[in-house]
Amino acid sequence: SDILEAEATHGGWNMYEELCWLNLLMEEKKYTPNMGRRYFAELANPVPRAIWPDKPLIGIDYAIARGQSFEGAGEGQAGVGATISTGMIGQGVDNFGTVFGPPSAALLMAIWIVLLARIDLHVRSAAGVPLYILGLVLTFNLGRDITFLVAYPFFFGLLAIKVVDLFKSSSNMNRKRTTE
Repeated sequence: SDILEAEATHGGWNMYEELCWLNLLMEEKKYTPNMGRRYFAELANPVPRAIWPDKPLIGIDYAIARGQSFEGAGEGQAGVGATISTGMIGQGVDNFGTVFGPPSAALLMAIWIVLLARIDLHVRSAAGVPLYILGLVLTFNLGRDITFLVAYPFFFGLLAIKVVDLFKSSSNMNRKRTTE
């Protein structure tokens, strides 16, 4: 439609507007939910393209539907000027449509909150406190899009704490054996 072409530019953080665009594009049959492919692309994102050359792209189909495509993209380019953040709810709608999309996004966010609550309740070392605070701060960015790119520091920190705890427990067991 003419409105779509006139409003193809993106002003920033307006996630409600993107949710409205998603609904409009789906209603006009110009965009269809991708049945979880975007969530899968987020999970596959850490795999280098050298290993997986045809790795799925994140959000390119929606950017094209929103008018961000351009002609003359070179080989290896996605053909869009910018990807557009659809927001947490919009990302769910983008993945699973208007019925199952919002609950899927809510479920993923609930899993994130449970992970933070477990760290808060079961922290065994002082290193868990900064990790918990980092998780709280990252929660605001995860509301923009549920993506591992935002959560990488948290997961690397969690992995580091688990490895340190594992070494501590194995060294404590070795000390116990030598004193017996």
